Amino acid sequence: MKDVKFLITNGINVQDALGLFGSIDKYDNVITVFYDTIEEKITQLNTVKGQGDLIKYRLLVHALKSEASYFGFAHFYDLAYKHEIAAKNNDMGYILEHDEELINEIRRVVSIVGQYLGKIEMTEIEGASSFQAITQKILVIDETELVVSLIHQIYGGRYEVLYANSNEAAIEKLNENLIKFREETKDIFLTPFKGLRKDKKYRRRLDYALARRLISEVVYWN
Repeated sequence: MKDVKFLITNGINVQDALGLFGSIDKYDNVITVFYDTIEEKITQLNTVKGQGDLIKYRLLVHALKSEASYFGFAHFYDLAYKHEIAAKNNDMGYILEHDEELINEIRRVVSIVGQYLGKIEMTEIEGASSFQAITQKILVIDETELVVSLIHQIYGGRYEVLYANSNEAAIEKLNENLIKFREETKDIFLTPFKGLRKDKKYRRRLDYALARRLISEVVYWN
């Protein structure tokens, strides 16, 4: 694909980036390296965060912030900067509270870059002129790092591999998601069948699509 207008439409500041790289060819070469290595960096980021190692976390997020600056990822840069400052101040609370925001922005940028480079499929986002990748996920529940690593090597190029470190952790997280969903939607029962309430109205059914969505939100990185 490599249509610069596609990047600009999706909020990438290509003009400033080209001021650094000098040509679109050099930009393309380096951003390809970014795309090919970003999953490993996200894994490293989640690993040190899980270990509570804020010194390594700060170094990793600083490197990501620098890359965001080079390539013109403005919002990505802002979020990474905030995480870097939080790590410097030993503010793990902020990092955990805003973790999903940062990771989602990184994946949004990766999706844009992947489509620009022609490496992933494109689909139009409803109500917008931008695009997003169709991403399938595999959830692995296993305490053996070898199994997790093997699955990631086999399917990592085609799927987003998610994993829980134990059955108990996965079930606990699923229950948390279900409780949160019930509170947000005011739906107390969520039965697997359409039973009648006392007011003769049907209860909401926990269908396959909703169950799959709740499961896909269970992400544990060792």
